[in-house]
Amino acid sequence: MGCRRFATDFKMAYLNVLSLVLGIAGLMGTLYFGMKSIYLQRKIRRFEWDDVEIGVKHLNKEISRRFVPELILTISAPGAIVTNLFVTHRSEITPVYVGITLHKEDPRSLSFTTDHHIITTSKWRIAVPNALLRHKEKRLLVLDGSVITGDAMDNLLKLLVVNGFDRNNVMTASLIATDVALRAGKGPDVYWRNVPDCEVYMPWGHLIGPGY
Repeated sequence: MGCRRFATDFKMAYLNVLSLVLGIAGLMGTLYFGMKSIYLQRKIRRFEWDDVEIGVKHLNKEISRRFVPELILTISAPGAIVTNLFVTHRSEITPVYVGITLHKEDPRSLSFTTDHHIITTSKWRIAVPNALLRHKEKRLLVLDGSVITGDAMDNLLKLLVVNGFDRNNVMTASLIATDVALRAGKGPDVYWRNVPDCEVYMPWGHLIGPGY
């Protein structure tokens, strides 16, 4: 009788310990996945239209304080979105030129050579209107949605200088700049937010999306 009771007590104690261990494991799992979710949310940043509006107003204020552009150039589809919002917040009308950014593998990128100057990066061909390059005496604002590696912006500045633009008469700006571009010295003169990497989503999609 004593042995049977001992066995029963041992079994109950074992089940209690097992239940405690499973409970702790469940709690640790909940904490782990909760922390992982928070980490991913911090790593993948999301900006909504209200954020973009705040950012554009910030750019307008900072640029107006330091520079009065006579022309604006943007070189991508997302950059055109930011530029259109930017000009709506300005009291004066500033002409806007739009470049064309396509993947190097895209055959259409070679069809703009007659009326555009082509600059390249490791992934992209960017067609800059020749009409813009004839205005070397103007104060030019280069405005884009984001600067990721800075290669496109750097190559564009070299093109402008080669074509007679005074670097002091050119200001670069973007809504987002990555730490990679800033550390390389290829970031924009003015930006709203800097982020560690390109894991960022804008209202129009991933930071590196169509047009980039």
